[in-house]
Amino acid sequence: VPAQELADHRQLPLLRRYAATNIPKLLDRALSRRFNDVLRYEVPQPADRKRLIANVLGCFLAQRFTWKQVIEQSEGLSHAEIDHACRDAIKDAILSEQSKVTAAKLLPILEERRGVDHGLEG
Repeated sequence: VPAQELADHRQLPLLRRYAATNIPKLLDRALSRRFNDVLRYEVPQPADRKRLIANVLGCFLAQRFTWKQVIEQSEGLSHAEIDHACRDAIKDAILSEQSKVTAAKLLPILEERRGVDHGLEG
């Protein structure tokens, strides 16, 4: 590397580091010193959760879907956790030779995702 390039380190590409977590309590405080910026993503609001579930389930969404219970059960879950729950429900429907996902099928999977999150906090 030419001496001029070393002298002008501002011309060198920057090293970029990224980290992500759904459980910020697991991160130590020193981590914030290693990163310049912290971007926070809040858990989705009820309308966002409904739109997310409808989008992920797509053609698997049952016509008579009990939204109220699903929206309540998904409260506090991240976008990723809700997405995983919906995809698990679709897999279960396919394996059970069902063409639709009902709220009754999604509710226990959402509860399971909630348990995964709480299991890591302890």
